Amino acid sequence: MNTQKLEVGQVSPFPSQLGPSLNYTGNGFDLVINLPDLTPREISSYKSGPYRFELLEKNQLMIMLFEFKPGCPLSDAPFHMSQYPDDRAANLPETIEDGQGFALQIIVIEQRSQKIKALRTIGLPTKFSRDLLDVCRKQLKHPLSKSEYDEAVNQTFKNYTTRQLARYSFSKAKG
Repeated sequence: MNTQKLEVGQVSPFPSQLGPSLNYTGNGFDLVINLPDLTPREISSYKSGPYRFELLEKNQLMIMLFEFKPGCPLSDAPFHMSQYPDDRAANLPETIEDGQGFALQIIVIEQRSQKIKALRTIGLPTKFSRDLLDVCRKQLKHPLSKSEYDEAVNQTFKNYTTRQLARYSFSKAKG
């Protein structure tokens, strides 16, 4: 498990992939949001605004939908647990105890400068965390190659908008 210290204002250690990505770290999840021209309002919303998360499965992918208010519309982050070449999947918990849940670290990066603009950690509710764990375990039983993953992502977003995908969500969390 590789942990690194992150601070607002530092240059991001993450790949400069535009848009959101969901990553399992071995002890929780990171939602990395890499966008150009972030406004102060958007940064404030990511830091402390009300949020909503939804999970859905489509084309062998798990997709986390998320929205931060005000000013950060519904977005999506596809995910498949088999896309990690290391052994971090071995660190998935066996169960999620009552009253417990995964930590989700929100990392907001300004795409042009690659500087971290906001950090926030959210404790996900027990049911949402259990649903997330169930999907991760199911994905490990049905791994996808990198090309299969890319094709699943392309097909999903070719056929559905983010709003259309929300109709398929089976687990929700908000705060």
